[in-house]
Order: sequence, then structure tokens, then C-alpha cells
Amino acid sequence: MIKKILIVFAFILVAGIGLLLVLARSHPDLSEYSDLAIPASAENAAAPIKIQFLGVSTILISDGKHSILTDGFFSRPGLWTVLFSDIGPDEARVRQSLAKAGIHKVDVIVPVHSHYDHAMDSPLVARLTGARLLGSETSLQIARGQGLSEAQMERVEPGKIYTVGDFKLQVLPSRHSPNPVSPGTLDHPLHVPASYKEYAMGQCYSVLIEHSGKRILIQGSAGFEPGVLKGVKADVVFLGIGALGKQTDEYRQRYWEEVVSTTQPSRIILIHWDDFWRPLSEPLLPLPPLMDDFGATMDFIRDHASKSGIDLRIPAGFQSFDPFFRPQE
Repeated sequence: MIKKILIVFAFILVAGIGLLLVLARSHPDLSEYSDLAIPASAENAAAPIKIQFLGVSTILISDGKHSILTDGFFSRPGLWTVLFSDIGPDEARVRQSLAKAGIHKVDVIVPVHSHYDHAMDSPLVARLTGARLLGSETSLQIARGQGLSEAQMERVEPGKIYTVGDFKLQVLPSRHSPNPVSPGTLDHPLHVPASYKEYAMGQCYSVLIEHSGKRILIQGSAGFEPGVLKGVKADVVFLGIGALGKQTDEYRQRYWEEVVSTTQPSRIILIHWDDFWRPLSEPLLPLPPLMDDFGATMDFIRDHASKSGIDLRIPAGFQSFDPFFRPQE
């Protein structure tokens, strides 16, 4: 009898693991949203600034002379590696991604918070590109653990305006989406490889960038600090939607009001929607249903953008484009 029970239990366990594997590897059909793709005509060589979306909240903003990068996460270890192994930067993957994006020099890197899928690679990317790492104390502790020189890092002052060539950069307090993994901060260097749980969240930020009279807001996580964006206007908002589909309608509405209604953009470009356990050598796909409800998010965002007359877009990985292109182009 006991043997039969053990066999049944083993069968259920194997079946359960198999189901989890299937759910973790399945993805919503991105082709349903092909009308939201950024058109090839937006790849305007004469544009004052150009953007590249490189997955999660990694965004390169460049005017050809100076450039700002958020996060710089390129290693993207697989889900099972993350869950069952210690992780750290994969220099080969980082170098391949930088080469594919044509990134040789960066002036400033700003991690929007310090979870591994945002800040783990930031110190290595700073070393490879000569960038100054501008981040929270937790992000700097991750950098110290990887041996980045103190001269190459700076603790960010929220609200302060930093000048990077013709760019004006401002970092504002924000919050992560609800119930984050590994909240808290680091007060000591984090040596890698380390468990994903050791990459403490640290402080979360919104990043406001101004150039040529235009303003871009990067909201790297689907969270907000109530009232912080009051009085802030942006032409384009890069809107983080990771885990937004798992939140309540009330939360999604509040997020929209605090970030979008407040800043009044003419365009929203969605970020942090992709499955970051897939390498950048493969096409970007939405997070699996096990992790998020992409359809619920898109139904909400499309409806609200349409009612507000806001142009909504989903960027392709590595595509270089003018963020202010005209919708009819």
C-alpha cells in the first residue's frame, strides 16, 4: 500500500513539474499586437535623438555625441539557473549584446533599481563602455562587489539635474510593483556569483530625460510613489508593465493616473514586458502566463490609451528609432 502511495505521489510530482515547465515556456502571441509595432520609418537617421530598447528596462538614449543607458542588463540567465544556481554577469553575452547594439561608449548608466534583472550587469557594462554608474547605495554595493572603481560610480541624488552633453537627466523616487522579491537594501559589497535573492531591490527610480526641448520619462517598474510626478510633463513615457496583469483593476487604474494621466504624454512605449529568462539572441516574447497576464495588461492599456488619444507602441529589441516619430509615418 505504501509503495502504491509513493508511486502515485511521484507521478503527481513529476506531472506537476512538467506542467510548470510547460507554463514557464509558453508565451502570449505577440503577433496579436502587430499594429502597435514601431514602424521602420521611425528609424530616422536625422532625428536629434535615437532610442534602442534592449529588453526589460534596458534603454539606450543617444544623440550621436552622448548617451545614457538605463540598467544595462544583458546576461539574462535562464529561469532554472536563476532559481537553483548563483548568478553573475556573463561577460560573453554582455559583449555580444553591446556589439549587436553598436554600443562602444556610454556616458552614464542609471539602474532603475537593484534587482538582478536591472543592476547585475551594470558594473560590467560601465567597465566595458567607460560609463559613470549613477545609482542608489545598493546599486553601488553591487558595483563594489564586482570591483568597479569608486571613481567610476556616484550615488544618485533624487531630484538633482545632471548634465550629460545636451541631455538633462533627473532621477525621481518611485516604487516597485507590489510584493517585490528581495525588498530592502545592501550595506556591504555583493560579491558574485550570488543568489538572485541577494540582489536587494534598493531604491526604485523614475528617470526623466530632456533633450532639444523634448522630455522622456522612463518608468522601469509598474509602481509609483504617490504624487511624485505631479507637475512633471513628458512627451513620451516608457511605461514598465511587468506583473501589471497580476494586479487588480484598481491598482492598474491608480498606476495609470499617477504616471500617465499626470505626465500627459502623446506616446506610450511599453517596456519590461518581455521574458527576461530568454537570451537576447532569441526574439523578445511576453512573460509566460505563469508570471504575468499580458492580455489583461494590454486590454487595459489599449483601452485607456485609445480613450486618451495617446499613441501606444511596443518596441522590438535592438531597433533604433526616433521616439518622437509622427504616428502617421
